[in-house]
Amino acid sequence: MIKASTLNVLLNSITAIGTLGAVIVSLWLARQDRRIYLDAFADRFTGINPEKLDNSVPADVLKISITNTGIRHVTIISVCWELGFLNKIRAIQLYDMSHPFNTRLPKVIDDGETINILLPWKLFCEVTLPNLIGSIKSKIFWKHPYFFKLLIYTSISRRPYKVPVGKGIRQEFMNLMKDIGKKEA
Repeated sequence: MIKASTLNVLLNSITAIGTLGAVIVSLWLARQDRRIYLDAFADRFTGINPEKLDNSVPADVLKISITNTGIRHVTIISVCWELGFLNKIRAIQLYDMSHPFNTRLPKVIDDGETINILLPWKLFCEVTLPNLIGSIKSKIFWKHPYFFKLLIYTSISRRPYKVPVGKGIRQEFMNLMKDIGKKEA
């Protein structure tokens, strides 16, 4: 038979472990509300050019879309590109804020809201991408589309939110790298 003092110690120990578990779970649940959840992408799209009255000329654009999928409001400060592995190059993306389809940054977005940034595809391919690739002086291995990311800076986090680029951007990246390889050979 178990003594009363031994039973008392055993029950107190079980109660202490239960209390500690409850505190850990409550802290974890409280922290979940503080995280931000974003769904973002950047890729090439073809649409109808709103400046042409007959809508016969399609417009190729680079679309950057950011949606807040969490319950906390988030302030999007800027959008940047990152290329490289060890010696990373970062470049802020400038765009026409007066365009009616573009969202002015910084912008506060609540749950479910989306911001969009549209850039002319030709401008991205002829100016932004070559300048970014040309600024890396390291080996060509690090100039791979896997190491090409879209960065979203927010007011909440010190680290940027990283998003892989879409298939259209990766394809243009590889075409540009092939052209650079042919010029160097």
